[in-house]
Amino acid sequence: MRGPIWLLSVITILVSLPVFAHAEVIGQGEDQIKEGQLGKAVKENRFQKGTWEIAIGSDSGDLSLEPTIGYFVTDYIEAILHLDFNHLEDELSPGSGSADIDTFSISRGPTFNLPTGLPTLAWLMGIEGVYFSQKLDVAGSTIQDEEQQGFGITFNTGPRFLIGERASLNGVLGFSFLQIDDNDANITVDRTGINLGISFSIFL
Repeated sequence: MRGPIWLLSVITILVSLPVFAHAEVIGQGEDQIKEGQLGKAVKENRFQKGTWEIAIGSDSGDLSLEPTIGYFVTDYIEAILHLDFNHLEDELSPGSGSADIDTFSISRGPTFNLPTGLPTLAWLMGIEGVYFSQKLDVAGSTIQDEEQQGFGITFNTGPRFLIGERASLNGVLGFSFLQIDDNDANITVDRTGINLGISFSIFL
């Protein structure tokens, strides 16, 4: 699993560098866009250093609502904290009771908000380290209970459709690579996944 992760990390960095080098400022008036230089028009930009992002969204993985908090450590680059909790209750066959499944994940890492030259469109690219846990609790039984924990990495990319001066609607395509330990079965599983997601962001 290490091979694909390192390869995708290098590709992400290499793709980001030339985009930043030739970026034009987005989300500004026509005169500011024509300047085409970061820093001259960044004062009114939602992606400026010191801005907070608060977002809520969902993805095709479990359709639960997922909060995200971001802080711009420098212009166009933010540190992201992403949380996800999901509770499911399965009704088993008659007489077998029910099963509760609790899934939790937390991830953090940098996200690059790349200018496109269009005043209402940006492109995001992010890489995050992930902690994942899942607990299965079968009512009236301890033999069937399971607990899993794992770590991994996710890559996210997609468009930001800018709304007004302080909001955006985001579409995300995510790739995840996790190594999960099953504490009850004493096995380790390598899991890969692809998710589509959508979220709404406010910048403060």
